[in-house]
Amino acid sequence: MDGVMTASVAAPSREPVADVPTPKYVAFGASHV
Repeated sequence: MDGVMTASVAAPSREPVADVPTPKYVAFGASHV
């Protein structure tokens, strides 16, 4: 869970497109770990 949260928080910093926390955005962050 911690890894997913970290990825979700770091995603917007590197990916301006993922500015809004959406299911797809969260899934992308988890997949990026």
